[in-house]
Amino acid sequence: MNSEKGFTLVEVLIAITLVFLIGAAIVNIDFASRIGFIQAGNKSKVINEARFAMKHITRNLRLANQVSINSLPSGIITMTLRLDYDLSTNTPLNTPSDFTDDYECQYRYQPAQRKITYAHKSLAGGGGWGVFEDITNPSIAGGAGGDVTACSFNFLGGPASVPAVTITIKVRAKAGLPVSPSNPEVNLQTKVILRCRGRS
Repeated sequence: MNSEKGFTLVEVLIAITLVFLIGAAIVNIDFASRIGFIQAGNKSKVINEARFAMKHITRNLRLANQVSINSLPSGIITMTLRLDYDLSTNTPLNTPSDFTDDYECQYRYQPAQRKITYAHKSLAGGGGWGVFEDITNPSIAGGAGGDVTACSFNFLGGPASVPAVTITIKVRAKAGLPVSPSNPEVNLQTKVILRCRGRS
C-alpha cells in the first residue's frame, strides 16, 4: 500500500482551471472598467464642446434687441443678433440716446463643414463681418474637432406671447464615423426668452 499523499492529475487540472477562470474574470472586469472610463471621458468632452457653443450663443441672444433667423438654399442657417453695447462704459447697456456703438453678431451652422461659426461687426464703423471663428472648439477627439451633426434656431410664440428662441445642437466626437460608445453623440437644447419684441 502506498502511503504517499499528493494531488492527482485531475485535482491539478481542476485547480489550474479555477485559477485561469478567476484570472480571466479579474482581467475582464479591469478591461471593462477601463473601457467605461474612456467612454465616459469621451462623452464628457463632447458635452463640454456642445455646452461651450450653447453658452456662447445664449449669452449674446439674451442681450439682443433684434434677432433674425434665415435658412439659405445651401442649407446654411444663420442667426443675426443686434446687441446693445455702450462702449463709453464698456457694458451691455445703452445710454438712452446713444445706439451708434451697438454691434451685430452672426452665428452660422454650415452642414457641409459640420460646424457652427461666429463673427461680429460694429454698427458705428460700418464694414463687413470679421473672420468667422469655429465655436465648436476643435479640442476634442485629439484635436480633430467636434462634428456638429445638427443645429437649429427656431422662434417660438406668436405676436401676443413673449417671444423666445429654441436652440438645438447635436455634436459627435469624431467626424465621419458612426455613433458608438467610443464616438458618442450628445444633443443639447435650450429655450431663451427674448427681451426684444421685434424680429426681422
